[in-house]
Amino acid sequence: MVYPGIGWIVWRENTEEYLPKEMRFSVPYLGSSVDSIAINFSHSGAHIVAQYYNLIRFGREGFTAIMNNVRSVSQRINQELKDLGIFEIINDGSQLPINCWKIAENVELTWNLYDLEDKLKEYGWQVPAYPLPISLDDVTISRIVVRPSMTMTICDDFIEDLTRAIDDLNRNHLIHHAS
Repeated sequence: MVYPGIGWIVWRENTEEYLPKEMRFSVPYLGSSVDSIAINFSHSGAHIVAQYYNLIRFGREGFTAIMNNVRSVSQRINQELKDLGIFEIINDGSQLPINCWKIAENVELTWNLYDLEDKLKEYGWQVPAYPLPISLDDVTISRIVVRPSMTMTICDDFIEDLTRAIDDLNRNHLIHHAS
């Protein structure tokens, strides 16, 4: 919902508790001094105009509806992953619409998340599997970022394909994909 190259942060209160003085600098403006926290770059303002268009087009209610849908889809994916009984949820998508999971420690499978990634590609889905950073690089996770274009119908299709991919992997007794 935000174009690349633009982002917003809004503070509820303009106090040092929320916005430390180290982040501010004073600029002269119309004969007095004004605090500024802007990061200035030289580039087109087209993204700002496009974002303004989206704000006018959708309004608060529209953005709320979009984000509620994204959250609902993310929660549905999370519930389905839990119901499969083979995954440990790393991030459930309740705060940000990002679902992350790993194979649960107590589950014995003949395949890993890299194999699942490959199998899901056969169904047209790109669900990355990758190791965590250096201190946890022995842990492999998969991740889905739920975008506003992912409807509940698309979610249902994904869940169906995920279940089929897992069934295929369980039936084929694969040798682990190289990590």
